[in-house]
Amino acid sequence: MDYLLTIVLFILGVCFHVMQKIMILKASFPQLKFGDIWSTFFKQEWDSLVVSGLVLGVSEVALFIAVNNKVTLPNWLDEWGMYLIPLVLGYSGQRIAYKYLQTAEAVLEKKVENLK
Repeated sequence: MDYLLTIVLFILGVCFHVMQKIMILKASFPQLKFGDIWSTFFKQEWDSLVVSGLVLGVSEVALFIAVNNKVTLPNWLDEWGMYLIPLVLGYSGQRIAYKYLQTAEAVLEKKVENLK
């Protein structure tokens, strides 16, 4: 059950960042419809989402190794930290991946230029 919960929390962290970026893009490009921004984001940022998926895989493997090897974890980590870390890791991992791989903004700028 812990694995499922940590996966859900990680995905929520990624979703928080994605929605934050989409709202920023929506404010930056008011000429475009929300659907255009949404579809362009997911067409162009698939690579940053794949990187987040890889980070999720690594974090789940680390949790699996810790549990199977009966690693003694600090009390805070064992009780609530193992749920907070995936949420923060999902948000910050997606944020870092987006920062280095962002392509949606350039495509949206071209769309706006084509509208003019």
